[in-house]
Amino acid sequence: MSLSTTSPAQLLSNSPSMSSDHRVLSLVTSQYKIGRSLEVDLCLMDVNISRLHCIFSWDKDTGWSVTDHSSNGVWVRGVRTKKGVPARLNQGDIVVLSELAKLYSWKFGLGLKQTEQSEEPLAKRRKVGLEDGAGLGVKREELTKDISLRRKVAEVRILREKLSLENAVKEGQQRQAALMAEKEMLVARLEEQTKKQSKREREAREKLEMEVEGREGREEMMRAFEEKIKSEKEKEEQEKKKLVEEMEVKVKNEEEKRKMESQDRDILVSKLNVEKADLEQKFEREKDDLENELKELQKRLEVENFNNVSKEKEWKEKLSTLNSEMEERLDKERGDMEAAVTREKEEKQRLTREVEKERQKRDEELKKQEEELEGERAVHAAELEMMREEREQREEEMRERNEEWEKRKLEQNEMEERMKKRLQEMEKKKEEMAHEIEGGLTGCLVLRPLFRPPDGWQSPQQIMARVKLKVKQKRNSRKME
Repeated sequence: MSLSTTSPAQLLSNSPSMSSDHRVLSLVTSQYKIGRSLEVDLCLMDVNISRLHCIFSWDKDTGWSVTDHSSNGVWVRGVRTKKGVPARLNQGDIVVLSELAKLYSWKFGLGLKQTEQSEEPLAKRRKVGLEDGAGLGVKREELTKDISLRRKVAEVRILREKLSLENAVKEGQQRQAALMAEKEMLVARLEEQTKKQSKREREAREKLEMEVEGREGREEMMRAFEEKIKSEKEKEEQEKKKLVEEMEVKVKNEEEKRKMESQDRDILVSKLNVEKADLEQKFEREKDDLENELKELQKRLEVENFNNVSKEKEWKEKLSTLNSEMEERLDKERGDMEAAVTREKEEKQRLTREVEKERQKRDEELKKQEEELEGERAVHAAELEMMREEREQREEEMRERNEEWEKRKLEQNEMEERMKKRLQEMEKKKEEMAHEIEGGLTGCLVLRPLFRPPDGWQSPQQIMARVKLKVKQKRNSRKME
């Protein structure tokens, strides 16, 4: 929108420490944008300024207003405006960006200065200067402005790319810290599961030992216990395998992200190289244009001052100095661009080395975890082997006890049969003696003991007491072990 449809206004510096580049801002269009981006009307390369910080806009009904689009805010008359809501501006209002009153503080006013000139294209101003006879001094000033403008653009782009690379490095560090924390959490979970599993096995083993003693179905219970331990072991192995696979997937994803970042950095370096080449070409074209214009000027001066040799020498010296200054500035710009490219390459190499070191560390940690899992498996296998040996030993002892019990039982049965036979013989003798007494037989009757146990004979109560004593002694010896 042109001046005919808007009411022109201006922003005047409210602080003496502000830069001369933006002490006076002319609002001659319907919108005037301020920010850190290159697409705005006023570019302020400051980390406190957002890419699109604010917009000064004109409306025929409400007049001039400012809209905040930043994260650090805009202050009008000492009060922060709401983000996204236009704040109306009146004559004499103070506008401050990001609370930086010394750097970005303006006083709003309607109308323009009388000394202000309308902006014209650079090429047109050059022609006017030549026609008015401003000479080489004006040309040199214009050339200095053009080169400084190109330098600012190049510095802004390089700074922007550097900021993006720094943000990428910070994000990589944050992801690395997150992976390290997740790894520590995984190790803690594995240790906690191992402790819980060993505790459950120990409690189940003790409980089973207490239940098995004195029972007949001990083999079936031991088998069921082994199957239960085996199923729990398999479940634990599956969980550990799943956790390790998840960790490997995350590591793989992180490596892919790092590769994508390295590719993006390569693309940025290539873009910088292209921009460098474009800038060199532009500088060369500007140099050629300037030389052509200077040649035309020299021809005019030669026609006008044909007899004046001193002026010709002066112009030649000025041309040579101007060319030398131009070449020096171009060489300096070229050296700066090459240094920026080399810094980007070094940064890329450093990030690649960091990615490789991180991958090696993760591989070593996974190997350590696998070794720990193998050690735990070996310990569990040894415990199962010890349980099998104890069970076999107990079975052997029970077998020996059963054999001894059967043997004692057989001896007792034989002893009972012998006693029965002796009792029968005694009954027969008793009957014979009764018949003899009834028959009137007289004589001396010698009484003998009816039954005499053999040497080493023990009663069943004594045998059971001796077996119980032996069992108690073996239990005590096991507990002591």
